Amino acid sequence: MRIRKLSALLIGATVAATLSWIGSVWSAEVKSSWQVRWEKTLEAAKRENGVTVYGPSGIEYQNAIMEFQKRYPDIKLNYVASSGSVRGPRIVMERRAEKYLVDLLVGGSTTPMSVLLPAQALDPIRATFIVPEVTDESKWWRKKFLFVDSDSERIFMMEGQVSSGGMGYNTKLVRAEEVQNFQSHWDLLNPRWKGKMVARDPRAPGSSQNLPFYYYNPMLGPQFLYRLFTETDLTFTRDPRLLIDWLAQGKFHLALFVASDIDRAKEQGLPVESLDRPMKEGASIGSGFGTVSYLNRAPHPNAARVFVNWLLSREGQIAWQKNTVRNSLRTDIRKDNIPADAIPAEQGNYFVRTMENNDVRPIFKLIDEALAQKGKR
Repeated sequence: MRIRKLSALLIGATVAATLSWIGSVWSAEVKSSWQVRWEKTLEAAKRENGVTVYGPSGIEYQNAIMEFQKRYPDIKLNYVASSGSVRGPRIVMERRAEKYLVDLLVGGSTTPMSVLLPAQALDPIRATFIVPEVTDESKWWRKKFLFVDSDSERIFMMEGQVSSGGMGYNTKLVRAEEVQNFQSHWDLLNPRWKGKMVARDPRAPGSSQNLPFYYYNPMLGPQFLYRLFTETDLTFTRDPRLLIDWLAQGKFHLALFVASDIDRAKEQGLPVESLDRPMKEGASIGSGFGTVSYLNRAPHPNAARVFVNWLLSREGQIAWQKNTVRNSLRTDIRKDNIPADAIPAEQGNYFVRTMENNDVRPIFKLIDEALAQKGKR
């Protein structure tokens, strides 16, 4: 009897040991799928003595990105803030001098599209995604990643805010029923508004962001823009503050290409309101300063991977959205601080600005021709 009990105990111990061994092997195999890579990357990142990120100069963007330092105090974040017009040429000049100083670029889409891609300075950023919550596309709008570049590899779009052209109106001059009657951008050609609209000159730096929506939209297109610039007697200014002053004073009823200036003026108590809502032709989704790109020959490749996986994680996108008050395309975070009309719906007609619809040269040519036809410049 004792022998039988002893045998049973030995068998049980052997089975337990075998199951424990199988469990440890299985655990190691499961861990190797991504955790081993992540742990090795994290350890290597700590030895690289930092990560260098070029990004926007606004304090809200700096505050969002600096949240990374709190999460990973062992990886020194070197954040260089500047405008896109400075960042791109600076990186290209550095590379021509065989200086590879930058790991990542956060900001608008123009610089990576028009400067860094042609310079072959970007590597596929998809390859840096490691942790499951970042590799999982279902956590993002319409359950997929959005990229600005045509290969869908190098310029990741993490922010997307709805815009319908940046229109505003004077609340004392435009009646509520007239506002409700605006269902299409073609309504701007109504003789009712002729000579009563002011627009920020779309050819001025930083003013052309709405033009591709009109020009490349099949429901609007070149014909709409040509008629807008020839039939409505638009008044132009390159000074956004003057434009708002004119609108608030009642010199004009409507304003075009004004972006977020209307909202700031309204907060100051001026009699203006945004008309920036989806219409029949849909709405555009702009990336704002919310794209991230990975530089090839990065000096701190492992730290760069850690930064990307933090930035695109739920934690990173909460920090981005909270500080910038711009809609993250990640859908598993609360949107309490974002205006409801700025959040794209899962269904709907949206124009997403990419390389295929980004060329403004034919648009500027059309505008010049239209204004010349009217005897303007």
